[in-house]
Amino acid sequence: MSDNRTTGPRDIKDLKARLGLKPAAAPAAQAPGSQHGGMPAPVPAPPGFGPPPGFGPAQPAPPDLTRDPFAVQVAAPVVQPKVDFEIPKEWTNEAGPGAKEKSSITPILIYVAIALVPLIVGYACGRINGGRADVNQTIEHAKKIKKEVDGIAAVNQKVEAAFDASMARAAQPKAALPDMAFVDEIKALNLTAPGTDTIFRSNYYHMKDLAIERLFNYYYATIQLYERANIHARRSEADKDLLERYAKQAAANKETAEQTFGITIDPSGPIPVGKLVMVGEVICKKEFKDGCQKPNQWDGFWVKSDNTATAVKRMLNTPKEKENERVIPIDKTALFQKVIVGSPEALAAEAYGRRLKEIKDLIEKLKPARKDLLKELEDQAGKSRLFAL
Repeated sequence: MSDNRTTGPRDIKDLKARLGLKPAAAPAAQAPGSQHGGMPAPVPAPPGFGPPPGFGPAQPAPPDLTRDPFAVQVAAPVVQPKVDFEIPKEWTNEAGPGAKEKSSITPILIYVAIALVPLIVGYACGRINGGRADVNQTIEHAKKIKKEVDGIAAVNQKVEAAFDASMARAAQPKAALPDMAFVDEIKALNLTAPGTDTIFRSNYYHMKDLAIERLFNYYYATIQLYERANIHARRSEADKDLLERYAKQAAANKETAEQTFGITIDPSGPIPVGKLVMVGEVICKKEFKDGCQKPNQWDGFWVKSDNTATAVKRMLNTPKEKENERVIPIDKTALFQKVIVGSPEALAAEAYGRRLKEIKDLIEKLKPARKDLLKELEDQAGKSRLFAL
């Protein structure tokens, strides 16, 4: 029996034809010289460094395995490795993912800066205009303050004139006590504390510190002067009878008031006792027999225990055993005067003189202060105004 088999490799095409399958495409012929001649085959890229998507030759579509199950053995699909590769920013003309956002912020900043310029300029102009307005307000207030001080100074000058006239009358031989003419003038002036609205509620920001200090000192000294003058007027009226009696007794008490007194020591008793004596003529030291005017030239006094007693010699410095021959002069203090005179009339006269001295001290303080203060206010009020809206 003959065998129709053919030797050699079996052609798979017959099998495909029998199965009704379309013959698979033959693999592409290898380019000449790919292995043994011509150009060398390309070296495959290492793992993870394949070309970016979209680059290189197009890949053939995978075969339909439902029609040709054996095609997988002929042409298996080539799976490209996944490459996580990002093109550097330097290779492109764009600035990166945030370029769009940054480019949108820059115009906003420019618009904000442009909008702030007029605000800053307006603020600066407002500050300058406000400063100029303060200067102008200080000038205007200085004018009002000067007008107020001129009125206060005019009243003070009337008080000074009345006081000077009273002192001139008191120097006369038969001066009235109390000086009711001065009291009537004080009452007629109706002295009250100056108002505070103009002086204290003012703009002093651009005024000199010295002018402000002089203004306040003058104001408070004026208040004190008015208070002392009003008190003097009320007390003089209340003590009028006492002061008139004192004036009548002044001639009789003059000798006693002008008398010098001293103390002598009597050591004969259980304890030393001082005795009041009237001090008379001075005893000079031997080297000053021609006259001694200074206390260091005195050696002692002639003293009497009363007006009818005989004067005896007493020394300023004696040994301890002769202490009974020593005299100690007494200083005429205010308390001593009250004790010696010892009458309500004298006390009223002493208070009267003390009040007049207080008024005199305040007047002497206000006279020079008024001149300096008015000069400072005149300089401030005379300044030129500045331009301001």
